[in-house]
Amino acid sequence: MALDREDCSQLLASSMQEMMPLSLEEFMMWLRDTSAETRKLEGKLDALVNLVTRNLEGKLDTLVNLVTQLAANQKSASVARVCGICSSNDHHTSVCPSSQQSGVDEQPEAYAANTYTRPP
Repeated sequence: MALDREDCSQLLASSMQEMMPLSLEEFMMWLRDTSAETRKLEGKLDALVNLVTRNLEGKLDTLVNLVTQLAANQKSASVARVCGICSSNDHHTSVCPSSQQSGVDEQPEAYAANTYTRPP
């Protein structure tokens, strides 16, 4: 059985009535309940934000105190002399013995792969 335009309009109208509130009073009650729930959630969110903010502020205060204590305990800030090549404390990276140029004769394996850069 095919539906004509009038049947479709009636079906649409009846389905729209089912979706719409039955009365203005019911709509207002629904709106009031929804608003109350929203206010409750907003209150809980505000409390959570305040708690997290206080927690972070406390941690930040602790960190500031630690940094202040460390700065007060250091009489002179000396630059650490640690070699970046061999991790020794005896010398700086720029004067590391392992970075000193060695002769080509001492390390012939470095030139084994490329015969064009081999010295005469």
